[in-house]
Amino acid sequence: MKAHGEENMVESLNSWTRVPRGPIVEMPRNTEPTLEGGLRRQWAVKPDGSAGWREGLVAGNGSQGLVLAGEPGDEVLIFQNVDFVIPSPHPRQTPPEVGGQLEAARAHVLAGDDDWTPSLRRKTTVYSFHAGEQLRVRRKCGPISQYERATHMDRGELRALAEDAEARCRQRHFVSVTDDVVVSEYAAVGEMPLALSISPDLPEEMEGYGWWMHGVAPETRMRYWLFASEDGGTLGLLAHYPDYEGSELSGCGWLTVSRVLCDGGTTLGWDPVRTCHLATEEGRPEVAARGRRVQIITRSALVSGMGAMRDFAPGLVSGRLESNGKLAAFVEAEAEKLDAFIAAHGGGTGCPLDYDRAILRHADIWKERMGRQTLALEERPGEGALPLGELLARQKASPVLSAALINRIYRLGRYVMLCCAGHTAPRLYGMWTGEWNPAWSAAYTMDANVNLQVSGMNTGNAPEAATGYCAFVRRQMADWEENARQVYGMTDALLVPVNTDGRRAMMVEYDGEYPFEYWNAGASWMALPAFEAWQCFGNLRLADGEGIVDGLLRPLLRKTLNFWKQLCTPEYFTDAEGNPRHQSGKQALEAGERYLLIPGYSPENHPGGRKCALAMNTSMDIAAARDCLRMVRALEQTCPLPDSASVLAACDDLEKGLPDYRLDGTGALKEWACDFYNENNAHRHLSHLYGAWPAFEARGNGALAEAFVRAVENRERENRGKDDTPSHGWIHKLLILIRLKLGGRSADVLNRLLSTDVFYATGMTDHNTDRSRAVFCTDTLLGLQGVVQEMLLYSDGQRIELLPALPEEWRRGEARGFRLRSGGLVEYLRWNMDEGIVQMRMVPGRAAVLEIRFREDWEGSLAIDNIGGKPLRAAEKIAFSENAEYDFVWKAGSGKKN
Repeated sequence: MKAHGEENMVESLNSWTRVPRGPIVEMPRNTEPTLEGGLRRQWAVKPDGSAGWREGLVAGNGSQGLVLAGEPGDEVLIFQNVDFVIPSPHPRQTPPEVGGQLEAARAHVLAGDDDWTPSLRRKTTVYSFHAGEQLRVRRKCGPISQYERATHMDRGELRALAEDAEARCRQRHFVSVTDDVVVSEYAAVGEMPLALSISPDLPEEMEGYGWWMHGVAPETRMRYWLFASEDGGTLGLLAHYPDYEGSELSGCGWLTVSRVLCDGGTTLGWDPVRTCHLATEEGRPEVAARGRRVQIITRSALVSGMGAMRDFAPGLVSGRLESNGKLAAFVEAEAEKLDAFIAAHGGGTGCPLDYDRAILRHADIWKERMGRQTLALEERPGEGALPLGELLARQKASPVLSAALINRIYRLGRYVMLCCAGHTAPRLYGMWTGEWNPAWSAAYTMDANVNLQVSGMNTGNAPEAATGYCAFVRRQMADWEENARQVYGMTDALLVPVNTDGRRAMMVEYDGEYPFEYWNAGASWMALPAFEAWQCFGNLRLADGEGIVDGLLRPLLRKTLNFWKQLCTPEYFTDAEGNPRHQSGKQALEAGERYLLIPGYSPENHPGGRKCALAMNTSMDIAAARDCLRMVRALEQTCPLPDSASVLAACDDLEKGLPDYRLDGTGALKEWACDFYNENNAHRHLSHLYGAWPAFEARGNGALAEAFVRAVENRERENRGKDDTPSHGWIHKLLILIRLKLGGRSADVLNRLLSTDVFYATGMTDHNTDRSRAVFCTDTLLGLQGVVQEMLLYSDGQRIELLPALPEEWRRGEARGFRLRSGGLVEYLRWNMDEGIVQMRMVPGRAAVLEIRFREDWEGSLAIDNIGGKPLRAAEKIAFSENAEYDFVWKAGSGKKN
């Protein structure tokens, strides 16, 4: 027998119908929600008649967010707080029994037992991200003769213009980076005033409600209050989360509150809906707003101190704000912030809020952030004016990469990155959702997606994004340390789970098929973007004012080093012939022996021909351990403490015992550096190529680089058409190909990706290239930031390389504002391959000795502060001063233009 709500799955995804509002279904006036709960979706109205909220426009400030979707006369404003997650009955602590499985896991892996699994548990998951209120704005209008909706990226503003036979309506929306509120304005253009109906959709009316793959959906145990003031000037939704034992969100809930401002006044009515979760006696508030301009000022926030569910609105209560003192107190706490904003930006323009004044500081900040880094590839005549949909359609029909499409998508990606910046890292869905129970809980997925999403933030000169990422990592570290203790019995070490909901990062998401409890590489993998933030921006200040070196990076890297030191025990080793061995009580490695990294897991793959994914000596583990040593050494040598010498000595000792990579019969790097295992190349993940990207081992090591190339070729050949629709795999592959300086191949892969259906009409991206699961996902859009930047400029702490993987089609262009991993800034990089000239202006940022590379058959020269013209030798090392500008020019010799 299906739990109530399961029958809605097909309907909510495939068969939306539009029906009038009104009394929908009578439910008993229970004081408690029923176990299954929920309201049948027969009357549900999809935010957009075609593709729903996924085709909406988005805005955000890293904390508050907005989705603008729907139709001209029937729009939805979906308000968002990036921290909204709904509790579930799943555990909030790493299960203590997992530590008792370690020795058995090692023994069975060593024995090659393919029928054993370390866990028969059913995989649980983290809390699911959810939207705030979905506010519906209806306007009486005739047949629409003109409708435009667009994102003004330089102002961080959404705009829309609708026209029918009688009236025109102009909209403007922004999410303030200075005041943490969402501002929406509807304005009449012409003589006809506006007549708007503003009311919240019920949570039950939103997509995905009641469908949860783990049983009874948590939102069906939620209780909520729809409220409005007597004059209709305030309305919103206050919800009490379900109370689950052990949840840190017991007694908590969420709130979205809006002030409605109108120069013609507002009146309040009620739609008498009934559900067992709605605590409002009158039903749904509906505000009628009339006048020349209507403004909606909104905040969404977590609420604590609500008490137990049984004490929240016992029985039906009035939805009138003034008549519910206890509940109104929660609302007023947030509404006061809206009032302060309105008072600070008032004016004599017919409404209490002067929109142009309110957006001014926000727009100035947003423009500076967007303009700090830019890209301009030379476009074909006329393409720049084409709509995005036309550019995407043209790309599908062309073997040549469209420069106009790259320019447009790159710019949109920067906008979305900044929308997600400041408070945390991007979720799988960025910071937006218009559905309950989004795929993979719309969590922060850390075995691939998060790193792809932030791949362009540091070199893309977005310190706001870097600060948010660092804060995200720091908030998790206590749970990472507890994971290492529970799983491995380690002290002062870190073990990263595959997912976090942003509140907790305990190790709960694992089972026999996905043994994430033994994903050892996670802490190194997650430390690298923070390390690069330090390289690019120096000692960034976190929200509490502490610098990232001592506030995050040093403890993060030292605890990661401690993990590798404790995992690498002499009791498990490979002998001089490379055979895996175990010798209890063994105290040290002998000549020719290496540590055996056991157990291990290479996300999310398993060796060829085997059922068990648990293994040993995964190449990702080897690369991550080496990369940890690289980062620790760089930090401790640059910012030494009295005990740094002992830390560096520990790095040297560990490095001597780390295992070597292995190659397969094709010369490709093996995913598991052990003769026990065969390769499995029909897979989307490329975890084993960590040494190519995000690490740097392939640079300067031709043999290893060739092994990486062979590994990519094998994946391309054996996986095409099998497990290659997840778009994150394409981005990961592109970043690896570019690091290997394979411009032609990377251009081919990029063209194939852009020619799929991964993009929605707005430029936002799906999780799959064929949209087979309809999953709004930002890893492709944001990952393309890193892809384009790495194609044009490579840097590490010692060298800079220009145009290392430039596609042949990009004959001419300019990029401004790239950050270097040596701390410098590239003010501009210009190239014209037809005329045979490349120019770069660089400000080092700090004194450094760097090797500058371009094509060795071109002639280079260097001027300092525009003085001189010193010839450049190939791969020359140059001592740069802190306070100078350096101008580089390379010219192709006669007959060498390419």
